[in-house]
Amino acid sequence: MFSHLSDNQPLPKASDAWEISRFAAAPNRSDAGVQLYALLVAFAQARSARCLIAVADMQHERLMRRLGIVTRRYGESKQVGTDRFQKPIFAVLGEIPIASQPAELLEKLAQSLQNVEIIDETLVLGPFALSA
Repeated sequence: MFSHLSDNQPLPKASDAWEISRFAAAPNRSDAGVQLYALLVAFAQARSARCLIAVADMQHERLMRRLGIVTRRYGESKQVGTDRFQKPIFAVLGEIPIASQPAELLEKLAQSLQNVEIIDETLVLGPFALSA
C-alpha cells in the first residue's frame, strides 16, 4: 500500500482493515462528501470492518475533520507530487476507526442517505441492501 507515508508504524494487515484511497465524489454535489462517507461507514459496519485506511490530501483531511469524522494518522503529511500549476501536493496516510465514530456522527451520516438510491448490480452487498 502506501507504506512510505507511514512514520515507522506498521500498517494493519488484518482482513478487517480496508483500504479506500481510490474512492471519489462528484465535484458538483455539495453533499457528495457526506454521502460518500455515509455509504463507506454503513458498508464497513455491515461487513464488520474495524477501520478504513486511506491516503488523503490535506484539503480532504480538513473535510473529514469538518464532518466530525474521527481519524488517526500513521505519520506526518508528506509531499506526494505536484498539481498542474507545479504546486506541491501534500498527503497523509491514516485510518478511520469505525468503532471510534461518535453516535451523533453516525446518525447524521445515516440521515444523509434517506434520499439516496443504491444500485448494487455487482452484488457487492450480497443478499442484503443498505436501506437508504
